[in-house]
Amino acid sequence: MTILLRMGDSILRAIKILLSLAIFFFLFGYLKNYIPEIKQYPYLEKLAHQEQSVTHYLRNSIQPFIPTTIMTIDITRPLSILFLIFLSSILGSTREKIRSLIYQRKHQQAYKETTDKLKKISRGDVIDQLEHKLHALERSKKKDRKQLVKEFITLKKEIDSMGRHLAFLSIDVVDSTLIKKGGDPIDIAYDFDHYNTALKQVLERCHCLKFSSNPDGTMACFTDVDAAVFCGQEILRELIHFNAEIKHTKMDFKVRIGINSGVIIYDAEEPLAHAVDRVIDIAAHMQKHAEPNTIFIAKHAIEPLIHREGFNQTDKTVDEVQVYSWKPP
Repeated sequence: MTILLRMGDSILRAIKILLSLAIFFFLFGYLKNYIPEIKQYPYLEKLAHQEQSVTHYLRNSIQPFIPTTIMTIDITRPLSILFLIFLSSILGSTREKIRSLIYQRKHQQAYKETTDKLKKISRGDVIDQLEHKLHALERSKKKDRKQLVKEFITLKKEIDSMGRHLAFLSIDVVDSTLIKKGGDPIDIAYDFDHYNTALKQVLERCHCLKFSSNPDGTMACFTDVDAAVFCGQEILRELIHFNAEIKHTKMDFKVRIGINSGVIIYDAEEPLAHAVDRVIDIAAHMQKHAEPNTIFIAKHAIEPLIHREGFNQTDKTVDEVQVYSWKPP
C-alpha cells in the first residue's frame, strides 16, 4: 500500500508541474506584449503563436457553454488560468492527504513496536504521548509535519535508549513443601527466614540491580552474565554452609537456578515483578527444568561469559534454547 501511495504522490507531483507550466504558457500570452522585437527570438515567437492557437481553440470549445467575452473583452485566457490554478489547488490538497498517509504508515510500525515494549513496563504515560504525536501527525499540515516527525522520532529514540542488555537469575527451593511437612513450625520458620536473609545478602554482595520474590521463587537482575553466574555460584557455595551450620530441619535445602540474558526495556523505578519479557521467562523456565543444586544457563547467554570453567553442554533444550549446566565441584 505504501508503494502505491508513493507512486500516486509522484504522479500528482508530475501533473502539478505540468499545470504550472500550462499556467505560465497562458501568462506568456500577456507577457509577449511587453517583449520588444519579439520576432528577433524565433522560439518566443513560435511559443506566442502556439499560445494564441490554443486560446483560440479553447474559446471556440467553451463558447457554447459559458460566455468568453465581457464588454467586448476576451476572457478566455484568464478563465483558463483560473481553471488551471483551481485544478492545481485540488491536486495539491490531494497530494497533501497522500503524503500524510505515507508519513502515518511510515511511523505506525515504529509506534506499534515501541508501544509493545512500553506495555511490558506499564508506561501508559509515554504511550499516551506517542499516540498524541501520531494522531497529530495524521491531522498535520505540511508546515507542521516536519516538526511533529522530529518530535515523534526523538521520543522513540528516548524510549529505545531504555533498552539494556541485562542478565536474569531465577532461583527456587526444591521440594519446599516436603521440607515443611512434619517438621517443627518454629524450626521451619527459622530455616526459611535465615535462608531468605542469606539469599538477600548474597544478591546484595553480588551487586544485584533489583530482585523480587514470590511463592514461585526469586528473580534477580544483573548488569551482565558474569555477575549473574558468579552470584548463582556463590548461592550454591553459601548453601553448603547453610545446610551444615544454620538449618534446624532434617532435610537439606536444595535449589534450582536458571540464568538467561538479553535486551529488555529497563525502568529502574519499576518493580521487577511487573516486568514481562521473554528474556525473563526463559530464565524462569531454565530454573524449573534445572537439576537440584545446579545452574542451567542458555547457550546464547554463556557465549559472552569470561569464566566458563565447570560449565558443560547438555542434551536438553528449554524454550528451543540449548542448555549448559554448572554444579559445585
